[in-house]
Amino acid sequence: MRKALRVVTILFAVLATLLLVVGPIWEQLERQRAIRDFPAPSHLVDIGGRQIQMDCRGVGTPTVVFESGLGLFGSLSWAKVQDEVAKFTRACAYSRAGIIWSDDKDGLHDGEGVARDLHAALAAAGENGPFVQTGHSMGGPYITTYTKLYGDEVFRTLSMLMLRILIK
Repeated sequence: MRKALRVVTILFAVLATLLLVVGPIWEQLERQRAIRDFPAPSHLVDIGGRQIQMDCRGVGTPTVVFESGLGLFGSLSWAKVQDEVAKFTRACAYSRAGIIWSDDKDGLHDGEGVARDLHAALAAAGENGPFVQTGHSMGGPYITTYTKLYGDEVFRTLSMLMLRILIK
């Protein structure tokens, strides 16, 4: 019985090690295949050696910037809403580092890092404020951090936005 338990334990350890090695390799191969088979909507912008997917549509001011939540759909999370907003102003959705078409980054994906990436991506895409930040789920804290760091670029008074929309 002890010998059988030892064999099962060794087999389990070998299997776990194999999965830990093969899993990340498989994930990267599948990611590359998905990028090839499903090209990014809009364009990729360079933010210092990394590519961030940015999808901006419509014309007008302020520019509405959409921040996705914890899901893995990135800019696609906002597809239906973005099209409607783009009918009356500029609307930009993007995919954070490591999500869908955007390159991953080293280290933590904390709020300040996400805000800095978004700021760099908007600048690289030639998008100018004022911005109306819109987020769902984990996107809420990310846009709060963005506003804390780059508040001079953020359109703070939502009632002013609504007034501008009504006047147009």
